[in-house]
Amino acid sequence: MKRREEGKGIAIIIIAIVVILIVALGMGALFVLNNHSQLKKEIITAENYDEIIAKLDKELEGQDDLYYISYSVMYHIMQDGMASALEDEENQNAIYASIYGKSVQELIDEGKDMMQKNGVTVEQFKTELNKVSNQTIEN
Repeated sequence: MKRREEGKGIAIIIIAIVVILIVALGMGALFVLNNHSQLKKEIITAENYDEIIAKLDKELEGQDDLYYISYSVMYHIMQDGMASALEDEENQNAIYASIYGKSVQELIDEGKDMMQKNGVTVEQFKTELNKVSNQTIEN
């Protein structure tokens, strides 16, 4: 009888530990998701551009959203850069004109749309970025 009570006590302790671990993991997951969603709500400006891009590189590493926003930013920089070159502008902010004032999530969504319209998959874009990165490192 005493063994049975000891077994029940141990089982209760194990169940309590498991419940505590599940709650802790759940809270941790909510914290991480909340940070990502807060970052995606950030509006990009000239003052915070570098900081937000650094956070995105770190927090979205390897995720498709990082490639979507990269595609969108590269597209806008190329488009705005060409437009400012045609107008003979030397203003650095002109290159980022279509990026500033948008949230991270807006740029991610634009990147998804642009890639779809251009028939580019995330995997194709990753492959091309890796090729360019490797060529840059080799040179």
